[in-house]
Amino acid sequence: MGTDSRWVVRLARTAFVLVLAIVGSSAFIRLSAGTPDAVPSVVDAARMAHRLSASLAGLLVLLVAGLVFTRDRSRRPDFALAGVTLGVTLALAWVGRYSGPEATNAVLFANLAGGLALSTLLWAVAARESVAVAQGSSSEVTALALVTLVAAGLQSITGAMTVTGFAKLGAAHHASGIVAIALCAWLAIRLGRSPATRRVGQSIIALAAIQASLGVAALVFSLPLWLVLAHNIGAALLLAALAQGIAQVRAQSPYYCQFRS
Repeated sequence: MGTDSRWVVRLARTAFVLVLAIVGSSAFIRLSAGTPDAVPSVVDAARMAHRLSASLAGLLVLLVAGLVFTRDRSRRPDFALAGVTLGVTLALAWVGRYSGPEATNAVLFANLAGGLALSTLLWAVAARESVAVAQGSSSEVTALALVTLVAAGLQSITGAMTVTGFAKLGAAHHASGIVAIALCAWLAIRLGRSPATRRVGQSIIALAAIQASLGVAALVFSLPLWLVLAHNIGAALLLAALAQGIAQVRAQSPYYCQFRS
């Protein structure tokens, strides 16, 4: 891994952590608005942390995109991924103009869903730069990993729509959760057959199980703030793990090995 790749990995992962802070603080601010005993000073601190994290994350995304865009343009997938990441960041910055106490449900949903998308893209950027290349055929597992990521993403979207009040999709969220968990388990089994991908498979199934447990607990205990926050962060971590799995599986395909060499 060259020097520029190391910097891309470091910057993308740092931005990922900042986006997690953004997702968490945004959810805390949104949910605290309906809590009578919310401490104003804590909410104000969360707002400040949200603004600072957003500004720093935006700067880091610009640096990551700059490093990738100045490379050999034959690496088109890396170029496209960085471009999409930059585009989502700019879109979130634009949506942020309409955020605040009077924000509509559409804005709240866009912030949460966009934050989850951005964290996933940032980890995908870092994963593509850091994975070790190994020989092997992986087209079937790659397809399964992509389907699982899409399913988990849709499940996160229905969850975001439910908690922001944009649409009452509780039943759809629960049903899609069952599908996503089943796909994660299947993917983890397939990834476990190779020593190169066994660890990421274990991470995926562990995070999926934690997410399911948090979701059930949130319903049983009537959606307490800390459980909802943990569920949001868990969704971001699961999507990141799936992005890591896709990168590692693709790195084992002969075409990818030839492309990255």
